[in-house]
Amino acid sequence: MDNGNRLIALTNKQKEEHDRFVQSVKAEKAQVERIIENRDRAQKNRIKQLEAQLSILREQLNNERLRRRDATERIYLSDMSKIGSSVFGMSNSGVVSAGPAIYPRADSLDYLIGG
Repeated sequence: MDNGNRLIALTNKQKEEHDRFVQSVKAEKAQVERIIENRDRAQKNRIKQLEAQLSILREQLNNERLRRRDATERIYLSDMSKIGSSVFGMSNSGVVSAGPAIYPRADSLDYLIGG
């Protein structure tokens, strides 16, 4: 019976070692799952942060486009006013008014058509 007790003790010892191994694997698995969840959460937060930053940059770009368009239109209108005043002899007030129109010579239809 001594041999049987030894086998039982050996089996119990192997079972305890196996149980400890299973517990360590379960603990390691739980730790890996926590790490993955934390990384996933961090990546989602980073994505939200980058999306917010992208939205801000798009808004800034749009505002800059509008600002430049407005500035270009002001410059264009100013230049047109200057051209109008120098070419048509209008006052140099910066305001283009509807004055008498200057048309080409119209006494001959051939002149207008180019013949």
